[in-house]
Amino acid sequence: MKNMSLVQPPISTAQGFIKCDVCPARAMHESNFSTGSLYFCNHHFEENQAAIQLVAINSIQIGQEA
Repeated sequence: MKNMSLVQPPISTAQGFIKCDVCPARAMHESNFSTGSLYFCNHHFEENQAAIQLVAINSIQIGQEA
């Protein structure tokens, strides 16, 4: 029996970037939780930053706006 993870890897698009888990925009932040990671564009990270900081192990910036 294979050891399979329940956490799926981030979706990459044909453009070669990681998408926000909320919308199709490019992810700029990765937030790590005990159950896995979520990826957010700047808009959705800023909108949810207070809640994310309460439960995330850490959050890192992974991209820069063009």
